[in-house]
Amino acid sequence: MGIMYLIQDLQEQIVFYVLVLLLMQAAGVYYLLKIHSKIFKPKPNGLKAVLFGLLGKGLGQAYNGQLTKAILFISIYPLLLIVGFFSQELFAETNLLAYTFFGGYTLSLIDAGRSAKYGKMRFLKLKRQEDVKAKINQLLTYYQSEYKLAVDTNILMHEADLLVNLLEQQKKEIHMSKIVFEELDGLKKSHHDTTRKKAQLAFDVIEEYQRRGLLKIMKGAKSDEIRKYGLGHSSDERIIGTYLLAQNELESKFVFFSNDKGARIMARDAGLPVVEIS
Repeated sequence: MGIMYLIQDLQEQIVFYVLVLLLMQAAGVYYLLKIHSKIFKPKPNGLKAVLFGLLGKGLGQAYNGQLTKAILFISIYPLLLIVGFFSQELFAETNLLAYTFFGGYTLSLIDAGRSAKYGKMRFLKLKRQEDVKAKINQLLTYYQSEYKLAVDTNILMHEADLLVNLLEQQKKEIHMSKIVFEELDGLKKSHHDTTRKKAQLAFDVIEEYQRRGLLKIMKGAKSDEIRKYGLGHSSDERIIGTYLLAQNELESKFVFFSNDKGARIMARDAGLPVVEIS
């Protein structure tokens, strides 16, 4: 008799929890259909994904834009509860309800956090690809106007993927001051791993340009040679001076490509055109 009361009490508890969870999942479905598209961001945040996951299984995946996973997590637990409701012995003897709930909930939260992390990486990668494409299109306008592209050290350090695209897809030539080469050689010996690896990658890019006959290395300007341009002895000024001297000696148009605002300002002031990337 006592066992029957326990079973009845268990049934009532299960019915209550099923109704609560179905309500939560219904709210999740509503979120997916009505709200998700309005608040979804293409650059997901791991903490927000986990917080959504705490509100209900599958909502973290929905925040990440993974609708198939979201629907799967939202649907599977109510279905298991309904099946379990008709298999009371299985629930009572094996604690399947507790294992299913906590296991599924934990899996949902872990997946939401991991997916947000990788989603952010995918977003940044796609954004970088779009940025490179836009910059390439702008650089091509200078080539079409018969400018020779003269690169600064920071371009080789931080825009290696852009230069590879310019080489592989566009087959365009670049010009480089010997001073840029010397700066990269110093950075290659840096104690900072990231800096050293970027410098090594820059040399790989330079060598590939050279192999294909699309690299021109120019002798670095000396301070007394560039005083007439109002330039001094700093590395930036000597790099700019190299391209100004080459522009006058070769009677060609050079355009300075740099991410350094200070260097661009000095170049413009000295009369060297600079790449204007919007």
